[in-house]
Amino acid sequence: MRVALLVPSSVSEPRDYELGPSRAVRNLTRALAACDGLEVLALRVRLTPGETQESEVDGFRWVRCWVGRARKVLQDFRPSILHTFSTTATNSAGIWTALAARRLGARWVDTVLGLVRPESKYGYPHQPQSYLFEQIRLNRCDCAVFPSAFARRVATEVLDTFPRQADPIIPLGIGDEWFNQGTWENGQTQGRSGPSISMVSVGVIAPHKGQDVLLKAFEQAQVNGRIRFVGPEIDRNYATHLREMARALGPHKTVDFTGFLRQTEIFDELRQANVFALLSRFDLFPSAVVEAMAMGHAPIVTRSVGTSELIENRTSGYIVEDGDADAAAEVLEAIAADPTVHRANGSRARVRAAELRWPIIALRYAAIYRDIVDAASSEARALRRPIKELRRSALTR
Repeated sequence: MRVALLVPSSVSEPRDYELGPSRAVRNLTRALAACDGLEVLALRVRLTPGETQESEVDGFRWVRCWVGRARKVLQDFRPSILHTFSTTATNSAGIWTALAARRLGARWVDTVLGLVRPESKYGYPHQPQSYLFEQIRLNRCDCAVFPSAFARRVATEVLDTFPRQADPIIPLGIGDEWFNQGTWENGQTQGRSGPSISMVSVGVIAPHKGQDVLLKAFEQAQVNGRIRFVGPEIDRNYATHLREMARALGPHKTVDFTGFLRQTEIFDELRQANVFALLSRFDLFPSAVVEAMAMGHAPIVTRSVGTSELIENRTSGYIVEDGDADAAAEVLEAIAADPTVHRANGSRARVRAAELRWPIIALRYAAIYRDIVDAASSEARALRRPIKELRRSALTR
């Protein structure tokens, strides 16, 4: 079976600084290429004319071309499945390519990595036409895949006619490199001035990630220590507000803003911290949470984080209600008071994360592809049957 995926440019050469959605698409592409029976084309389409670039990368074919050439590339490859993502089909080139594949007979699968309307509500910057492209993408695709039940529920609330009953839920995966780094090593939670924690939160600095809620919880908790915020500052006004909050925390509590880090540097941050927290107001499936779990962290998350569905509260992590800084503060105090229980919770979180390795997730996608193609073949046979019967009837007259 031939599968064409619309991908970011980092699929051929991983970037030093890469956000979670692009990393997820890149890793899924490689995992699908390793599945028996699948031939994979990774296609990057740009709006401006230019030379077509082709190469073989890790078992799949990689093509970068302008939109006027994309149809010819698809004609030559003849995919059974065209797979897009909310990060790769949010412009006219991506939508045009997907519709061209449909006209050539391919079935269209889309993975929902984000939703424009709720993200915009919480301050995430989107282009004005993004909502239109999202509606086209999800109304025209044959199958929409959601990374969490939370994502599927929100889509029901904000999109017309979606999701369909048959649209599945498949979590995003995680690479072996996160497990190969071991687990966090800093078991020290008792500082000179009382219980102390070393906390890290990974994600873009923007209101929807809820760093202000985490700072408020840290202020209220009867613990000392530090928070390190890892991620690019896409909302400078919000980042300024966070720094003002940090200055008001008082003694024995510090906050560091590291900026956007390389993956190897994020490994170090997670190893050196004994607490991971992400109190997002809205997050369909932040890969950073699963990556922290792979390194032995029992994460603190809100119910508005899709990855909360992977966590058994107080057993492999901690779930608090949206915006509830008081509850988060209580969790921080409980962790500092009994680090042994917290480490045990982290071990269970690591086991849960292992169930989401990319080869396992890729097999689930491959099964969906086959079901879609088989269903299409059955539909085609059902359509041909009346025609044959009419011909047979005409011959007997």
